[in-house]
Amino acid sequence: MKDFLSKNSVCEDTSISLLAAWLSLVPPIFIEVPHDDFCSATKLKNIIATKNLSFTASDRHLEEVRGYLFRHTKFPQADKIVRWGFHEPSGVYFFANVAVLGTKKYYPDEFGICVVETPKGIQHLSKPVIKGKKVHRFSLTENLVTFNEFFRVFMQANHYDNSLILCSFYVMSVFRDIA
Repeated sequence: MKDFLSKNSVCEDTSISLLAAWLSLVPPIFIEVPHDDFCSATKLKNIIATKNLSFTASDRHLEEVRGYLFRHTKFPQADKIVRWGFHEPSGVYFFANVAVLGTKKYYPDEFGICVVETPKGIQHLSKPVIKGKKVHRFSLTENLVTFNEFFRVFMQANHYDNSLILCSFYVMSVFRDIA
């Protein structure tokens, strides 16, 4: 953005030069803006105002910024994943906090994008979004107790036949979306 400001004739104004210098000292703030809102100066001002920031631009200014971004930046397109579990095209299994491919775990960035190294090459996958407090149901956590250790203790308490039926039902319930 600093290069963009310095290449325009507007940057000759000292106030713009001071703004560009000040912006290089401030840590960046990331705001996710839907495409329709990015195309309207009024809607963009409302989104930015929710972060207690000020933004002054017209639709013409936004057209110049969009033109610059589309000409000079290359963003990889992310595939949208709509549900948790196995994503067949990529071969990745999605949990709320991690994507798993084989034995490797891939953690999403602050925008929910996982960069995964698949046999087809590097893929960008956006994790599904859950509204509300149900995220913990789909989170992968590390445990000190393995399933075999749990079953051994469970079998001692409930006998082999009862334990086998209950644990079989549990395993089939966990993996019901595979079949």
